[in-house]
Amino acid sequence: MFYKRSAGAVMNIVFRVILAMILLFSCIWLKEPAFAGTAPDLPEEVRDDQIPVLSLQIEEDEYPESLDKEVEKLRTFLTERQQWFNDHIDSELSKVFCEITFAADGEIVGNAQIRYQADLYDIEIPDLAAVGKEGSVAAAWIGPDGKALDPGEKAFDDMTFTAELIPEEEAVYADGLYFGPDEIWFDPDTQGPTYQIPYTTTPENANVNYVKWTSSDPDIAEVKTDGMVMLGDIGDVEITGELPSGAKASFVMHIIGE
Repeated sequence: MFYKRSAGAVMNIVFRVILAMILLFSCIWLKEPAFAGTAPDLPEEVRDDQIPVLSLQIEEDEYPESLDKEVEKLRTFLTERQQWFNDHIDSELSKVFCEITFAADGEIVGNAQIRYQADLYDIEIPDLAAVGKEGSVAAAWIGPDGKALDPGEKAFDDMTFTAELIPEEEAVYADGLYFGPDEIWFDPDTQGPTYQIPYTTTPENANVNYVKWTSSDPDIAEVKTDGMVMLGDIGDVEITGELPSGAKASFVMHIIGE
């Protein structure tokens, strides 16, 4: 009789251990929020927040009682963690995308959504030549920090860029565009999937010197507004830059690889 009671007690402990393991694996699975596709990086303030953390400690000499205590701790942890996500889902955790807005003379001329911490060259930046008003010229996109837009900048929050308009009589147009080599060979397999065009404009005091880029074959190379080339198929492609003054310059990219 004593043997049967001991066996029953052992089975009860085994059942509780299995239950604790199931709950523990559920806890581990819930440790990070689930998103469709690749999980995006969360804002720094979320990662540093006081998300409930679990620590289980089971004493061998008080196994059944200690197990009950730790299972209850596990239940409390799961409840607190669920409540944390409920409290933050509409604030920090919703910052998966940032809204980027472009405005000129008080009017919105473009907007786009971009993934949190992604580079600004991932979006289509409006052409400055198309937003100038009568009697003025758009010279640059100015961000909330007062600096000109840098397409390599990462988006950490919603941002608005405003076109810097200067009077026509104060505009100094660049009339020279220089790349360097007339031809370059580029292997995306070893050099990466993008290429930033290095260029200079003259004269140095030009304040209207943005470049409009075109590609002879966008399937091979697509050029963003900032001169970032997004590479595609293997082949030869001609990249052309045009200044607001009408001056143009070109070079050839040979995209090679296996």
